[in-house]
Amino acid sequence: MLEVLAELPALTPVVGSLVWVRVLDEDSQQATQLAADQLADPHLVHFYDPQQRAAREMAVALGGTGSYAWDTYLVFSPGVTWRVAAPQPSDWVHQLDNVTWAPAQRRKKGEALINALQTMIQQA
Repeated sequence: MLEVLAELPALTPVVGSLVWVRVLDEDSQQATQLAADQLADPHLVHFYDPQQRAAREMAVALGGTGSYAWDTYLVFSPGVTWRVAAPQPSDWVHQLDNVTWAPAQRRKKGEALINALQTMIQQA
C-alpha cells in the first residue's frame, strides 16, 4: 500500500481506510496495531473489525452476500460516503483464491496489484 501512495503526486487528496479483519486466530487487535504501525502514512486511517461487520457489508456491495471481503481493495470516487448500506466502489480488486463471489479477472497480486491500485486511484 505504501508503494502505491508513494507514487501519488504530493498534493493528491487521497484518504485510505485499512480495515483489518479478524480471519485467523492470530489476527488480534495487538497484531493489527503492529501492522498498522508498519504502514503508517498520513493518507491512511486504520480500523480493526474483529466481528467482520464492515467486511460483510462490503462483500454485499461487491456481490458476495453471506461472505466477507478481506484482502480486497476498493476505490471510491471523491465525496462517496457510507450511509445505511456500504456504497458501491468505483472499482475494486482482490487477492482471494478459491472464492466464487469474487471474479477471477479482478484477482491481482504483486506488481499487478500495485499497478491496478495506482490506475484505479488516478481514475477515481
